[in-house]
Amino acid sequence: MSRPDWDTHRLSFTDGPELTSLRSTHSFSFRLEATDLPESHFETKVKNVLVSFVGAHNQSGEISCMVRHGAQYEQRRLDGTVEVQHLAPQTINRRAETTRLERPVENTDPPIDAPTSLAIWGRGVGGDWDVTIEPHEIEAGSLDLSGLSEIQVWIDYQFTR
Repeated sequence: MSRPDWDTHRLSFTDGPELTSLRSTHSFSFRLEATDLPESHFETKVKNVLVSFVGAHNQSGEISCMVRHGAQYEQRRLDGTVEVQHLAPQTINRRAETTRLERPVENTDPPIDAPTSLAIWGRGVGGDWDVTIEPHEIEAGSLDLSGLSEIQVWIDYQFTR
């Protein structure tokens, strides 16, 4: 019988269109294929998202941003096929760090069947993603992206084996 487990898919953008886009438009997009996750991870569901704009500067030491998952939520089923659910896009706010993400490796999140307020919680991990710096961060005038060297996006997810 399958049992729930969890993992984190760690993305790092150090060069290319994502950094250029964040510097110029304060937003960037990426795609995560359901098949980018390990083959033994089935029925993947988002639990949490962490973001860091490494090398950016803001007086508060963190930068408010919106993380949006597009309208297609993709996951690998137990039979190996990829299921695509067409649902409303969901957006959540996150406080992006300005230093590299670090944390102990432990699962402190509630199980996937527990109630939660995270808008994308319990949805398939795969699909189109967008990250946008909140307009009030830009308007405040202390945001400096000139030292931006890396964007990290960590997506915690639950899966079955």
